[in-house]
Amino acid sequence: MRVQRRNGLRLRFYGTRLLVDGPELSAGLAVDPAAARILTFAVEPVEIDALVEWSELEPRDAHRLIDELILRGMLVHGQSAGTPPPWDAWGEAAWFAHWEGERTRFAADHVEVDALKNSLSQRPQPHRTTERHRGRPFVRLPASEEKPLDASLKAVLRERRSTQLQPSTNPTTVGDVATVLGETFRSRSLTDAKFFGVSHLKAYPSAGARHDIDAYVLVFDVPGIPSATYWYDDEQHTLRQIGTAPSRGLWDAASGQQHAPDYADFAVLTVSATERLAWKYRSPHAYRHVWQHTGHAVQVMLMVATALGLAQRLTGALSADDIRSQLGLTSDEIPTFLTCFNRRPGRG
Repeated sequence: MRVQRRNGLRLRFYGTRLLVDGPELSAGLAVDPAAARILTFAVEPVEIDALVEWSELEPRDAHRLIDELILRGMLVHGQSAGTPPPWDAWGEAAWFAHWEGERTRFAADHVEVDALKNSLSQRPQPHRTTERHRGRPFVRLPASEEKPLDASLKAVLRERRSTQLQPSTNPTTVGDVATVLGETFRSRSLTDAKFFGVSHLKAYPSAGARHDIDAYVLVFDVPGIPSATYWYDDEQHTLRQIGTAPSRGLWDAASGQQHAPDYADFAVLTVSATERLAWKYRSPHAYRHVWQHTGHAVQVMLMVATALGLAQRLTGALSADDIRSQLGLTSDEIPTFLTCFNRRPGRG
Protein backbone atom coordinates (compact mmCIF):
# COMPACT_ATOMS: atom_id res chain seq x y z
CA MET A 1 0.00 0.00 0.00
CA ARG A 2 1.23 3.46 -0.91
CA VAL A 3 0.72 6.59 1.17
CA GLN A 4 1.89 10.16 0.95
CA ARG A 5 1.89 13.34 2.97
CA ARG A 6 -1.29 15.37 2.62
CA ASN A 7 -0.90 18.54 0.58
CA GLY A 8 -1.24 21.74 2.55
CA LEU A 9 0.83 20.62 5.53
CA ARG A 10 3.45 22.94 6.95
CA LEU A 11 6.40 21.59 8.89
CA ARG A 12 8.35 24.01 11.04
CA PHE A 13 10.44 23.85 14.17
CA TYR A 14 8.82 24.97 17.41
CA GLY A 15 11.56 25.04 19.98
CA THR A 16 13.25 21.64 19.75
CA ARG A 17 10.25 19.86 18.21
CA LEU A 18 8.66 19.94 14.81
CA LEU A 19 5.20 21.46 14.57
CA VAL A 20 2.86 20.28 11.82
CA ASP A 21 -0.18 22.36 10.92
CA GLY A 22 -2.16 23.39 7.88
CA PRO A 23 -5.59 24.29 6.45
CA GLU A 24 -6.74 20.66 6.33
CA LEU A 25 -5.96 19.91 9.98
CA SER A 26 -8.27 20.74 12.85
CA ALA A 27 -5.28 21.52 15.08
CA GLY A 28 -1.50 21.64 14.90
CA LEU A 29 0.57 18.88 16.38
CA ALA A 30 4.13 18.72 17.68
CA VAL A 31 5.71 15.52 16.37
CA ASP A 32 8.82 13.59 17.33
CA PRO A 33 11.85 13.08 15.02
CA ALA A 34 10.57 9.75 13.67
CA ALA A 35 7.25 11.28 12.57
CA ALA A 36 9.15 14.20 11.08
CA ARG A 37 11.32 11.79 9.04
CA ILE A 38 8.22 9.99 7.75
CA LEU A 39 6.41 13.18 6.77
CA THR A 40 9.52 14.59 5.12
CA PHE A 41 10.08 11.39 3.12
CA ALA A 42 6.47 10.92 2.01
CA VAL A 43 6.14 13.99 -0.24
CA GLU A 44 5.34 11.56 -3.09
CA PRO A 45 3.41 8.27 -2.89
CA VAL A 46 5.63 5.69 -1.21
CA GLU A 47 5.21 2.10 -0.05
CA ILE A 48 4.54 1.76 3.67
CA ASP A 49 7.41 -0.75 3.99
CA ALA A 50 9.80 1.92 2.68
CA LEU A 51 8.46 4.39 5.28
CA VAL A 52 8.96 1.84 8.03
CA GLU A 53 12.58 1.40 7.04
CA TRP A 54 13.12 5.17 6.69
CA SER A 55 11.66 5.85 10.16
CA GLU A 56 14.54 4.03 11.89
CA LEU A 57 12.02 2.63 14.39
CA GLU A 58 11.22 -0.95 15.23
CA PRO A 59 8.71 -2.20 12.60
CA ARG A 60 5.87 -2.52 15.12
CA ASP A 61 6.45 1.03 16.41
CA ALA A 62 6.80 2.38 12.88
CA HIS A 63 3.49 0.82 11.75
CA ARG A 64 1.77 2.19 14.86
CA LEU A 65 3.12 5.69 14.10
CA ILE A 66 2.11 5.51 10.44
CA ASP A 67 -1.41 4.43 11.42
CA GLU A 68 -1.63 7.40 13.78
CA LEU A 69 -0.48 9.82 11.08
CA ILE A 70 -3.12 8.40 8.73
CA LEU A 71 -5.77 8.71 11.45
CA ARG A 72 -4.83 12.37 12.02
CA GLY A 73 -5.04 13.05 8.28
CA MET A 74 -1.35 13.81 7.83
CA LEU A 75 -0.77 10.79 5.62
CA VAL A 76 -3.31 9.77 2.98
CA HIS A 77 -3.67 6.74 0.75
CA GLY A 78 -2.76 6.65 -2.90
CA GLN A 79 -3.41 9.75 -4.98
CA SER A 80 -5.88 11.42 -2.59
CA ALA A 81 -3.47 14.14 -1.44
CA GLY A 82 -4.48 16.59 -4.14
CA THR A 83 -4.81 20.28 -3.31
CA PRO A 84 -8.49 21.39 -3.37
CA PRO A 85 -9.68 24.18 -5.67
CA PRO A 86 -9.00 27.05 -6.05
CA TRP A 87 -5.65 26.45 -4.35
CA ASP A 88 -4.66 23.83 -6.91
CA ALA A 89 -4.54 26.73 -9.38
CA TRP A 90 -3.36 29.51 -7.05
CA GLY A 91 -0.71 27.53 -5.18
CA GLU A 92 -0.04 26.55 -1.60
CA ALA A 93 1.47 29.93 -0.70
CA ALA A 94 -1.89 31.59 -1.38
CA TRP A 95 -3.69 28.76 0.43
CA PHE A 96 -1.63 29.27 3.60
CA ALA A 97 -1.93 33.05 3.47
CA HIS A 98 -5.73 32.73 3.21
CA TRP A 99 -5.84 30.17 6.01
CA GLU A 100 -3.66 32.27 8.32
CA GLY A 101 -5.90 35.27 7.65
CA GLU A 102 -9.04 33.31 8.52
CA ARG A 103 -7.50 32.20 11.83
CA THR A 104 -7.03 35.78 13.00
CA ARG A 105 -8.49 36.59 16.39
CA PHE A 106 -9.68 40.16 16.86
CA ALA A 107 -9.47 42.13 20.08
CA ALA A 108 -12.77 41.31 21.77
CA ASP A 109 -12.70 42.98 25.20
CA HIS A 110 -11.01 45.81 27.06
CA VAL A 111 -8.17 43.58 28.24
CA GLU A 112 -7.21 42.65 24.68
CA VAL A 113 -7.69 46.24 23.48
CA ASP A 114 -5.43 47.50 26.26
CA ALA A 115 -2.83 44.90 25.31
CA LEU A 116 -3.03 46.09 21.69
CA LYS A 117 -2.58 49.70 22.75
CA ASN A 118 0.41 48.79 24.88
CA SER A 119 1.94 46.94 21.94
CA LEU A 120 1.36 49.88 19.58
CA SER A 121 2.86 52.32 22.06
CA GLN A 122 6.19 50.56 21.57
CA ARG A 123 6.20 51.41 17.85
CA PRO A 124 6.27 54.93 16.39
CA GLN A 125 3.55 55.87 13.93
CA PRO A 126 4.83 55.44 10.36
CA HIS A 127 5.30 58.63 8.36
CA ARG A 128 2.87 59.42 5.57
CA THR A 129 4.37 59.49 2.07
CA THR A 130 4.18 63.30 2.26
CA GLU A 131 7.40 63.30 4.28
CA ARG A 132 9.35 61.66 1.46
CA HIS A 133 8.22 64.12 -1.23
CA ARG A 134 8.11 67.33 0.79
CA GLY A 135 10.02 70.10 -1.01
CA ARG A 136 9.69 68.65 -4.50
CA PRO A 137 8.44 70.85 -7.37
CA PHE A 138 4.67 70.78 -7.55
CA VAL A 139 1.70 71.62 -9.73
CA ARG A 140 -1.20 73.12 -7.81
CA LEU A 141 -4.49 71.69 -9.02
CA PRO A 142 -7.74 73.63 -9.24
CA ALA A 143 -10.42 72.74 -6.72
CA SER A 144 -12.26 69.64 -7.84
CA GLU A 145 -15.54 71.41 -7.11
CA GLU A 146 -14.87 73.67 -10.10
CA LYS A 147 -15.65 70.77 -12.43
CA PRO A 148 -19.33 69.89 -11.92
CA LEU A 149 -20.38 66.26 -11.86
CA ASP A 150 -23.84 66.52 -13.36
CA ALA A 151 -24.38 62.89 -14.35
CA SER A 152 -26.87 60.94 -12.28
CA LEU A 153 -25.72 57.94 -10.29
CA LYS A 154 -27.91 55.69 -12.45
CA ALA A 155 -26.30 57.04 -15.62
CA VAL A 156 -22.80 56.56 -14.22
CA LEU A 157 -23.52 52.97 -13.21
CA ARG A 158 -24.93 52.20 -16.66
CA GLU A 159 -22.12 53.87 -18.61
CA ARG A 160 -19.10 52.74 -16.61
CA ARG A 161 -16.98 50.38 -18.68
CA SER A 162 -13.31 49.49 -18.92
CA THR A 163 -12.30 49.34 -22.57
CA GLN A 164 -9.20 49.62 -24.73
CA LEU A 165 -8.58 53.34 -25.16
CA GLN A 166 -9.12 54.77 -28.62
CA PRO A 167 -7.47 57.84 -30.19
CA SER A 168 -9.38 60.99 -29.25
CA THR A 169 -9.13 64.54 -30.55
CA ASN A 170 -10.86 65.92 -27.46
CA PRO A 171 -8.27 66.87 -24.85
CA THR A 172 -8.35 65.90 -21.21
CA THR A 173 -8.23 69.06 -19.08
CA VAL A 174 -6.47 70.03 -15.89
CA GLY A 175 -9.91 70.14 -14.31
CA ASP A 176 -10.52 66.52 -15.29
CA VAL A 177 -7.31 65.40 -13.61
CA ALA A 178 -8.00 67.52 -10.53
CA THR A 179 -11.52 66.15 -10.19
CA VAL A 180 -10.55 62.48 -10.64
CA LEU A 181 -7.82 62.81 -8.00
CA GLY A 182 -9.56 65.22 -5.65
CA GLU A 183 -12.91 63.47 -5.48
CA THR A 184 -11.22 60.11 -4.94
CA PHE A 185 -8.03 60.56 -2.95
CA ARG A 186 -8.13 63.96 -1.32
CA SER A 187 -8.34 64.04 2.44
CA ARG A 188 -11.83 65.41 3.15
CA SER A 189 -11.31 65.98 6.86
CA LEU A 190 -9.36 64.83 9.88
CA THR A 191 -10.60 62.99 12.92
CA ASP A 192 -9.00 62.42 16.29
CA ALA A 193 -8.71 58.66 16.65
CA LYS A 194 -7.38 59.10 20.19
CA PHE A 195 -4.68 56.53 20.83
CA PHE A 196 -4.40 55.71 17.12
CA GLY A 197 -3.57 59.29 16.20
CA VAL A 198 -5.10 61.75 13.76
CA SER A 199 -6.82 59.94 10.89
CA HIS A 200 -7.70 61.17 7.41
CA LEU A 201 -11.22 60.67 6.07
CA LYS A 202 -11.79 60.15 2.34
CA ALA A 203 -14.56 59.28 -0.08
CA TYR A 204 -13.93 55.54 0.26
CA PRO A 205 -13.71 53.34 3.37
CA SER A 206 -10.44 52.13 4.86
CA ALA A 207 -9.92 49.77 7.80
CA GLY A 208 -9.11 51.82 10.87
CA ALA A 209 -8.90 54.90 8.62
CA ARG A 210 -5.31 53.84 7.86
CA HIS A 211 -5.69 54.93 4.20
CA ASP A 212 -2.66 53.13 2.85
CA ILE A 213 -3.46 53.81 -0.83
CA ASP A 214 -1.26 56.38 -2.56
CA ALA A 215 -1.85 57.71 -6.08
CA TYR A 216 1.04 58.14 -8.50
CA VAL A 217 0.14 60.06 -11.63
CA LEU A 218 1.68 59.68 -15.09
CA VAL A 219 0.88 62.73 -17.20
CA PHE A 220 1.38 61.96 -20.89
CA ASP A 221 -0.59 64.70 -22.62
CA VAL A 222 -2.72 67.08 -20.57
CA PRO A 223 -2.57 70.76 -21.60
CA GLY A 224 -1.60 72.82 -18.58
CA ILE A 225 0.31 70.05 -16.75
CA PRO A 226 3.92 69.37 -17.77
CA SER A 227 4.42 65.79 -18.91
CA ALA A 228 6.09 64.13 -15.93
CA THR A 229 5.68 61.54 -13.20
CA TYR A 230 3.98 62.75 -10.03
CA TRP A 231 2.82 61.74 -6.59
CA TYR A 232 -0.57 63.12 -5.61
CA ASP A 233 -0.43 65.06 -2.34
CA ASP A 234 -3.81 64.30 -0.80
CA GLU A 235 -3.44 67.02 1.85
CA GLN A 236 -2.44 69.92 -0.42
CA HIS A 237 -4.28 68.76 -3.57
CA THR A 238 -1.10 69.13 -5.59
CA LEU A 239 1.01 66.98 -7.89
CA ARG A 240 4.54 66.55 -6.53
CA GLN A 241 6.95 65.84 -9.37
CA ILE A 242 9.06 62.76 -8.69
CA GLY A 243 10.25 61.94 -12.20
CA THR A 244 10.56 62.95 -15.82
CA ALA A 245 8.04 62.46 -18.64
CA PRO A 246 6.76 58.88 -18.52
CA SER A 247 7.53 56.55 -21.42
CA ARG A 248 4.46 54.83 -22.84
CA GLY A 249 6.63 51.91 -23.92
CA LEU A 250 8.20 51.41 -20.50
CA TRP A 251 4.87 51.61 -18.74
CA ASP A 252 3.28 49.23 -21.23
CA ALA A 253 6.09 46.76 -20.52
CA ALA A 254 5.52 47.23 -16.78
CA SER A 255 1.77 46.61 -17.11
CA GLY A 256 1.55 43.34 -19.00
CA GLN A 257 2.06 44.71 -22.53
CA GLN A 258 -1.70 45.20 -22.89
CA HIS A 259 -1.28 48.58 -24.64
CA ALA A 260 -3.19 50.33 -21.87
CA PRO A 261 -1.03 53.50 -22.00
CA ASP A 262 -1.01 53.77 -25.82
CA TYR A 263 -3.58 56.56 -26.12
CA ALA A 264 -3.74 57.62 -22.47
CA ASP A 265 -3.67 61.32 -21.61
CA PHE A 266 -2.85 60.44 -18.02
CA ALA A 267 -2.76 57.38 -15.79
CA VAL A 268 -3.07 56.72 -12.07
CA LEU A 269 -1.07 54.00 -10.35
CA THR A 270 -2.46 52.95 -6.98
CA VAL A 271 0.15 51.81 -4.46
CA SER A 272 -0.43 50.42 -0.99
CA ALA A 273 1.95 51.83 1.63
CA THR A 274 1.59 48.72 3.76
CA GLU A 275 3.53 50.12 6.71
CA ARG A 276 0.47 52.19 7.62
CA LEU A 277 -1.63 49.04 7.83
CA ALA A 278 0.98 46.90 9.55
CA TRP A 279 1.46 49.44 12.33
CA LYS A 280 -2.03 48.73 13.65
CA TYR A 281 -2.97 45.38 12.12
CA ARG A 282 -0.41 42.73 13.05
CA SER A 283 -1.89 39.58 11.52
CA PRO A 284 -1.97 38.10 7.98
CA HIS A 285 -5.64 39.13 7.80
CA ALA A 286 -4.49 42.71 7.14
CA TYR A 287 -3.08 41.69 3.75
CA ARG A 288 -6.66 41.47 2.50
CA HIS A 289 -7.10 45.16 3.26
CA VAL A 290 -4.51 46.03 0.61
CA TRP A 291 -6.81 44.75 -2.11
CA GLN A 292 -10.07 45.78 -0.44
CA HIS A 293 -8.84 49.36 -0.12
CA THR A 294 -7.55 49.35 -3.68
CA GLY A 295 -10.93 48.17 -4.92
CA HIS A 296 -12.78 50.83 -2.94
CA ALA A 297 -10.51 53.63 -4.19
CA VAL A 298 -10.39 52.53 -7.81
CA GLN A 299 -14.18 52.09 -8.03
CA VAL A 300 -14.73 55.65 -6.78
CA MET A 301 -12.12 56.91 -9.25
CA LEU A 302 -13.73 55.08 -12.17
CA MET A 303 -17.19 56.41 -11.35
CA VAL A 304 -15.87 59.98 -11.14
CA ALA A 305 -14.11 59.51 -14.49
CA THR A 306 -17.29 58.14 -16.05
CA ALA A 307 -19.25 61.17 -14.84
CA LEU A 308 -16.62 63.38 -16.52
CA GLY A 309 -16.90 61.55 -19.84
CA LEU A 310 -13.47 59.95 -19.58
CA ALA A 311 -12.69 56.56 -21.07
CA GLN A 312 -10.75 54.24 -18.80
CA ARG A 313 -8.58 51.15 -19.07
CA LEU A 314 -7.22 49.44 -15.99
CA THR A 315 -4.93 46.50 -15.41
CA GLY A 316 -3.46 44.69 -12.46
CA ALA A 317 -0.89 42.82 -14.59
CA LEU A 318 1.95 44.81 -13.06
CA SER A 319 5.67 44.12 -12.87
CA ALA A 320 6.13 45.28 -9.30
CA ASP A 321 9.95 45.27 -9.33
CA ASP A 322 10.09 47.38 -12.51
CA ILE A 323 7.60 49.86 -11.08
CA ARG A 324 9.43 50.12 -7.76
CA SER A 325 12.61 50.85 -9.68
CA GLN A 326 10.97 53.55 -11.82
CA LEU A 327 9.25 55.30 -8.93
CA GLY A 328 11.76 54.72 -6.16
CA LEU A 329 9.29 52.73 -4.06
CA THR A 330 10.35 50.67 -1.07
CA SER A 331 9.90 46.91 -0.88
CA ASP A 332 6.86 47.26 1.42
CA GLU A 333 4.98 49.45 -1.07
CA ILE A 334 2.77 47.30 -3.29
CA PRO A 335 1.70 48.53 -6.76
CA THR A 336 -1.88 47.34 -7.24
CA PHE A 337 -3.56 48.83 -10.34
CA LEU A 338 -2.67 51.05 -13.28
CA THR A 339 -5.67 52.97 -14.64
CA CYS A 340 -5.31 54.91 -17.90
CA PHE A 341 -7.63 57.70 -19.04
CA ASN A 342 -8.46 59.83 -22.04
CA ARG A 343 -11.58 61.62 -23.19
CA ARG A 344 -14.10 59.46 -24.96
CA PRO A 345 -14.24 60.21 -28.66
CA GLY A 346 -17.10 62.61 -29.27
CA ARG A 347 -17.26 63.76 -25.63
CA GLY A 348 -16.09 67.35 -25.18
